[in-house]
Amino acid sequence: MSQKTKKYFVLCILFIFPIVIYLFFASGKNNFALLPVLTKNVNEIKNFKTLSGERIQLEDKISILGFWGEDLSEKKGDALNLNQKIYKRFYQFNDFQFVMVLENGQQNQVNILKEELQEGVGTDLVKWRFIFGSPDEIQDLFDSLRTNQ
Repeated sequence: MSQKTKKYFVLCILFIFPIVIYLFFASGKNNFALLPVLTKNVNEIKNFKTLSGERIQLEDKISILGFWGEDLSEKKGDALNLNQKIYKRFYQFNDFQFVMVLENGQQNQVNILKEELQEGVGTDLVKWRFIFGSPDEIQDLFDSLRTNQ
């Protein structure tokens, strides 16, 4: 092999090979099919009410489920962190959703929080779901998760 051929061969390896590898990995589809189901037979959330009245389900969805208690103002920092670290990266996926469970009567606090989230980070909150129920309904949902919390 001549010196000139070796030079072109090395240049091809250094420039073309990384591009081919990048195209190979970039063409892959990000698929959540391998995610485990943490708890089976979790109570569905059909009885809970949302701000807009839409129906929400957990089945066949990738759901981040949160129980934020009575004082939503204490959870503002948590909401911003969740929005920045998780939501912004994955909200484009069709089956992804954030479901925050709150007690009835916190609708105004949720509207304020949603406005602050949209102003602060400028993301579309279309996959943030806030559901409201009685303390007993919330406790039943939490108990159905069978966590060690």
